[in-house]
Amino acid sequence: MEKTELNEIWESMPGIGTTLSTVFCAEIGDISRYADWKQLRRLAGLNLVEDSSGKHVSKTKISKRGRPHLRHIVYLAGKTCMRANPEMREYYRYLRERPNNPLRGKQALIAVGLNKGHRDEAGV
Repeated sequence: MEKTELNEIWESMPGIGTTLSTVFCAEIGDISRYADWKQLRRLAGLNLVEDSSGKHVSKTKISKRGRPHLRHIVYLAGKTCMRANPEMREYYRYLRERPNNPLRGKQALIAVGLNKGHRDEAGV
């Protein structure tokens, strides 16, 4: 773990420790195998799919066709970052209270875990 740069990046985030970064690195393997973050999202089963049939169109949901352990790691990362980092806490509050499409608690934590360090269109 000390040889990988990914471990240093993860542990530089407030709230992320050695255990969580080690489990994440073990779950995804060599990061150079992935062209972009969307492949990691798909590996975790966190990509959005629409559950439609015929004329019936329903809401989108996550596919869950991936590694459940990796989804749990992303959830834990969002939870710890939200608690330890005031900026991520503000982002979590924004996701919960935004006027269009507010997210529920666990949905917002997953979004925080996926978007650590990124800002959305509202600048929060």
